[in-house]
Amino acid sequence: MNAMPRRDPAVSVRNNRVSGQEGGSVSVQCFYSAGYKNKQKQWCRSKDRSCYTVGRTVTSQNSAVQISDDRTRSFSVEMSGLQKSDAGWYWFSAGGVAVTVHLTVTERPSTTTAVTTVSATEKTSTSHTTSGLITNSSEATAARH
Repeated sequence: MNAMPRRDPAVSVRNNRVSGQEGGSVSVQCFYSAGYKNKQKQWCRSKDRSCYTVGRTVTSQNSAVQISDDRTRSFSVEMSGLQKSDAGWYWFSAGGVAVTVHLTVTERPSTTTAVTTVSATEKTSTSHTTSGLITNSSEATAARH
């Protein structure tokens, strides 16, 4: 296992704590001084010490890390398809110098759908008026016979 790289103020990140929802994505903007322009840049995960370099890497089912270095002192990391297991500590390194970033992954809010059910059968009755009285048609028929 590699040891954690050393620290230097010439390497920094815009936010050292980022968060995103499951299935979503997060971006981390990393900066480095001119002296690190030609040094190797990496985005590493503390949990398993796996590191990613410039390009796109599929990390697990539906998850990916996209890394780009504009070579003008800025390095961007985009993690997409976030999963709860992606949460934890990471570090950005340039030429063996690192800065840490903590990623929090929150649950995607559940959505509920309201369903209204209307009965397909409705009870109907037929009424007749006989001598000013309202009677049920089945009773009126029985009374005539």
